[in-house]
Amino acid sequence: MKRIFPFLICLCFLTFACGEDPNDVTPLDAEVVFEVNLSGDYSSSFVQDSVSAFLHSSQIIVKGFDASDNTVTVLIDPSFFAAGAQVVGTHEIGRDSKPARIVVGLADGSTFFISESGSLVVTDYSNNIIKGTFSFEGTKNGDSSSTIAGTNGKFTAVVGEI
Repeated sequence: MKRIFPFLICLCFLTFACGEDPNDVTPLDAEVVFEVNLSGDYSSSFVQDSVSAFLHSSQIIVKGFDASDNTVTVLIDPSFFAAGAQVVGTHEIGRDSKPARIVVGLADGSTFFISESGSLVVTDYSNNIIKGTFSFEGTKNGDSSSTIAGTNGKFTAVVGEI
């Protein structure tokens, strides 16, 4: 009996010590992807080195960073959706007053291209995971004669809150 008592104490300790930790994070089943073929005055097969996605001021922002510190950002603003429209679906890309915009920022920090037209298709937005495809045409901020086009764009990202 004397040997069973210490064993039971150890068993109780291990049982409570191995309980669930409220700080444990359950991984989401999502492969993060952000790719687009860029052509025009700036050409690149943009493949992300990292991706961030978050909600800010009622916008969904998905941003890809490549190894050279260039960025491509997809901004989705549901306030421009037609009444009853959902995030999942096809949305017009434009510069202003459109449901979606694309911004390409070059690593020098002073060169930005902003979408003028295009299409964004959000194929899934559930469990904080957003997936979609896009294509667009844009111009350099401050120089409409300098153009860029993005084709075969796709993204999958985990959306956090900011």
